[in-house]
Amino acid sequence: MKHPSALLIPALFICILIWSGIASAESQQLPCRFYGHVQFNGADVPDGTVVSVLIERDVHIAITPESDYGSSTYAITIVPPPGKQYADGTPITFKIGGHTAAQTATWQTGQNINLDLTASTSSTATPTPMLTPTSIPTPTPGTAPTTTPTPLPTYYTEHPTPTPPATADTANGGNNFLPFVIGPIVGGLVILGAAWVIARYGLKILR
Repeated sequence: MKHPSALLIPALFICILIWSGIASAESQQLPCRFYGHVQFNGADVPDGTVVSVLIERDVHIAITPESDYGSSTYAITIVPPPGKQYADGTPITFKIGGHTAAQTATWQTGQNINLDLTASTSSTATPTPMLTPTSIPTPTPGTAPTTTPTPLPTYYTEHPTPTPPATADTANGGNNFLPFVIGPIVGGLVILGAAWVIARYGLKILR
């Protein structure tokens, strides 16, 4: 025979599953249902007409006809989105093919409400205003835009063209006479020195 404690864990697990199921069922709000006849401009609507239900910015859709009620009828069961609930008395508006219906209603939890809907072209919902485009001026052909040159700042000054440095010839006043005078003198001194060395030491060698 199993010890009673061995059955405790499975029993607790089953209790948790049952409790979570009950809590989930309690958190899910009962729906609210609407049904009835649909007319636009005083006439029945064709099959495939869209009937929209708007509540707290949530949109619910039905398509005519509802087979249980015949042509030009609708039926819609409104279920709140997960995690959301509608309070009783919350306003509800209807649209027939994008045109606001004359009838309105309020949310009633768990109710099945008969409500015939009518609309006309004069009850069209106000469209969302669009931004007015700004016109761009067209330039006149053949004319180029005039541009005004940007003046230089007041602290700007033009730099003068630099003067090239004076060369040696220019520094001497363009006189090239000294090289022609000094050159022969130096050359003559070299020749005289060489002759003196030969005359003095060459004679000793011959002797």
